[in-house]
Amino acid sequence: MKRSAALVTGLVLNALSGLSGLPTLVSPTTGPAPVVINVVTGVLGIVTLVGVVLVWRWRSGRVRLGVGLIVVSQVLNVLSAVPAFFADIPAGYKAAIAAGVVVTLVGVALVLPARRAARQLTPSPA
Repeated sequence: MKRSAALVTGLVLNALSGLSGLPTLVSPTTGPAPVVINVVTGVLGIVTLVGVVLVWRWRSGRVRLGVGLIVVSQVLNVLSAVPAFFADIPAGYKAAIAAGVVVTLVGVALVLPARRAARQLTPSPA
């Protein structure tokens, strides 16, 4: 199956988003976020990267799993960022978090059609 430009763009955006969470596992006490949020962000980044690899390899059964992992982990990642908009942190942090949320949502929207395409390629059980 040939990957569309939209799918590749979505996978790259999600991979970058997943990678951006990994440093929080190495040093969870840096930045204004609580340690728990930093650890959750790092774990969700790993889950996102696993999903990206599954979709990139494009085996129809695993594409649906990969897209599911990407969507769930990224939505949870966005939800974990929401409290930051109500916290007393510098506006620059809030702007960076808002940009990250937008990029994440665009990336998720771009990979969702791959789930449907993989379903159409998978033969239904008789």
